[in-house]
Amino acid sequence: AMWYKPTSTSTLGFQSFLQVPVGGNEVSDTNWKNLSSLLWDVRLTETLGWTADAGVVIQGAKDDGTHPGTTYHTNNRFGYRATQLLEPFVGIDYEYSSSSSTVKKSKALDLSLGVQFHTFDNQRIAVRYAGSVYGENHSANNSVNIEYVYVW
Repeated sequence: AMWYKPTSTSTLGFQSFLQVPVGGNEVSDTNWKNLSSLLWDVRLTETLGWTADAGVVIQGAKDDGTHPGTTYHTNNRFGYRATQLLEPFVGIDYEYSSSSSTVKKSKALDLSLGVQFHTFDNQRIAVRYAGSVYGENHSANNSVNIEYVYVW
């Protein structure tokens, strides 16, 4: 992962991860993957911010012969910096996976609500609830997520 600050109020980055099929079927879905995405964080105003990514997941065949299609995704968070400590936000996430000879195409749209706590200049904690509002050939999401970030 790498990123840079083109302006004092924005960050632009790129990340790419290789996932290898190591371990038993309980901890691995038995295929190679490359997960790559662009990411950005922009302060639209002093109090409004937009953090997002857009990416692709390319996969090889699994041990059982199925070959997942290519997945495209985007995740967006729109936050309002209410105080130095609190930043409530809304999120919208979309995922589309193309079909292959063994897997049907799928898509999902999730919405979320959360709050980010800016605890220190280099740390933050976020709590959010996310739920699916639309999906086709895709598991529904109904989750509570906690994130801790430490920047050095």
